Amino acid sequence: MKAKVETKTVTAEDGKQTEALQSLVIAYDPSDMKHIGPKTRDTLDKLGGLTKAAKNKLDIRFEGKSPACEVPLKDLERQGALMNHTVIDRCGATTQNRIVISPMPEV
Repeated sequence: MKAKVETKTVTAEDGKQTEALQSLVIAYDPSDMKHIGPKTRDTLDKLGGLTKAAKNKLDIRFEGKSPACEVPLKDLERQGALMNHTVIDRCGATTQNRIVISPMPEV
């Protein structure tokens, strides 16, 4: 699993342009979801802890090929990590396997 933080340019209160955190994108290999190994388990557990601790409401989008896409979705649901957030299920609708979280979690 590879995580990337996406940014956007915003205007600060002083009128200057600055970069702001926009979203967290976690791309993964679908084969990692067939038999969840220790590294994948650790990543899903950390992601679950992050979303559970978030003080802001998040949009959590699951994208990719089925059935691999459903694995992190179901796992995070089982952890109770998706409660109070908006879940966008795009499993089967896209070919790029990833989890996109926006805005950035405030913990």
